[in-house]
Amino acid sequence: MLKYDRRGGPEWQSWHFFDELVDVCQAPPALRSRTDFIGMTAEGEILLFEEGTRQQIPGAGLGEARMQALVDLDTQVLALGYGGQVYSSDERGGWSPLATTFPVPLLDGDSVRFITATQQRTPNRFVLGGEIVTALADSADIDAANETDDVDRMVDLMLADTRPDYGCLWSFTGDAWEMIDLPTDSAIDDVVTADGRTIYLRFREGFVWSTRTLTNVTEVAVSGSDAGYAALGVYQGQVLLADETSLFVLSEQDTTPFLPSPPRTAGYTEVLSGPGEELYLIRSLSVLRFADGNWTELTIPPEMATLS
Repeated sequence: MLKYDRRGGPEWQSWHFFDELVDVCQAPPALRSRTDFIGMTAEGEILLFEEGTRQQIPGAGLGEARMQALVDLDTQVLALGYGGQVYSSDERGGWSPLATTFPVPLLDGDSVRFITATQQRTPNRFVLGGEIVTALADSADIDAANETDDVDRMVDLMLADTRPDYGCLWSFTGDAWEMIDLPTDSAIDDVVTADGRTIYLRFREGFVWSTRTLTNVTEVAVSGSDAGYAALGVYQGQVLLADETSLFVLSEQDTTPFLPSPPRTAGYTEVLSGPGEELYLIRSLSVLRFADGNWTELTIPPEMATLS
């Protein structure tokens, strides 16, 4: 992992791990005296980079229920995963389940995979997006084909009885989960808010909606390319949307170009991050910083570039 820091000392620092890190984010408030950033493994282990220590989220990432993402909500960090897992950082520097139970899909065997989340202040609730991972086909005919080593028939039966995964949106109010009925099956990759009221949803199939109620939605943007949109982010009270070549400011009804436009650099867009007065556009092979009205491409030291 690479860290860029302009506060003094070396600008670039690196850490080496044998673990598979599924996500990285700013440390929650209770851990910021010990580390600036944390990472999470698929097994639910939290790495405190600067301190060089680890902590396990109790109950997280067990068996096939892998963890998926970290979400920084400023006052707390959420850890999301398969099986509808949602854990929250606490005031003591530990972690606990957001709810006493995790959300359950409509059909037995299916699993909720949370990818993204935010907190809506009006009304006060958590909004979480992702997809429903459908259960694999299981029938007596498939078992019989397996027992006779009839691979072709087994594959045909499994394909015929396989349901595609589909997107999902859930809300949690502190005492109950609610699955929101959406007029699309597309998975949700980003859920963000800048003002605590309007929620923006970025769908994998290339469109963005805004909503305050979660039931009435407005189409804000539709991608005109196969690549779709790459990321949503918040910067100075505005929600921004990035595709592979452009950056937009979102309103509840439409988009306007973010000016000045970011320069074209190598790689595909992965993350938009807007801490404080600076905005970072992170691509697979480059990093751009927007500060004082100008874009600058950060130069990663050659000896660290292969780690990015």
